[in-house]
Amino acid sequence: MNKINAIVIGYGYWGPNLARNINQNSRFNLKFICDLDIKKRNEAASHFSNVEVIDNYEVAIKKDQIDAVFIATPPTTHFRIALEALKLGKHVLVEKPLACSSSQCKELIEEACKKSCILMVDHTFAYTG
Repeated sequence: MNKINAIVIGYGYWGPNLARNINQNSRFNLKFICDLDIKKRNEAASHFSNVEVIDNYEVAIKKDQIDAVFIATPPTTHFRIALEALKLGKHVLVEKPLACSSSQCKELIEEACKKSCILMVDHTFAYTG
């Protein structure tokens, strides 16, 4: 089985949890962690020596090797980043909220359907046993 190559965008409050769980899942290969804050990047690099830690997600998500994008950034950026990833044909998981309006959510859903991509929104403990 091919592994799903992933990027985590945002290593603030919830990003470390996403990165840890993706990295521990045998079906995934965490390729990149991205954050604008140098302290967060240094923290990520100290925990994930096998992952490239970067400050600009835009180059990384355009790489053909990336299959899935996990977004844990401020809510006002969710729509823009998710739409960009979906347009590139990437599967997307966004921390809540999915976007800042129902019209933005509808646009993301339509793009995911058009590209045959999975679009998910996460909420604390929504996907835990």
